[in-house]
Amino acid sequence: MIRKDERTVELDAPADRLEPRLMDWAQASDFVCTECKPGRWTFRRGDGGMALFTRDILMMPTRAVVQVIGQPPLTIRASMYVDTGGRLTRAARDAREIDEQMRRMLAYLRGVYDF
Repeated sequence: MIRKDERTVELDAPADRLEPRLMDWAQASDFVCTECKPGRWTFRRGDGGMALFTRDILMMPTRAVVQVIGQPPLTIRASMYVDTGGRLTRAARDAREIDEQMRRMLAYLRGVYDF
């Protein structure tokens, strides 16, 4: 089963900081950038073979997409799709775990982890 979380957010940052922040988040979160077009990035993580055997969301096949939809202010649409496979959990638990992953991404995009 594919679970999805999608958010549209305004960022208080210049557009040229978006890609470096995305790459920092990807590296810290074990995502790999699989598509990089002007104003749109796709990332993947996880193993399709593990979806049926794990309860760890960090190992499940996950696709994250970030797209610039306007500026100023810099407005993006961030989407995360997680293939939970045959995982026997409740939708509420899946939603909480995906929300945590999405909030981590948005923290990076807002510059919380810039040092």
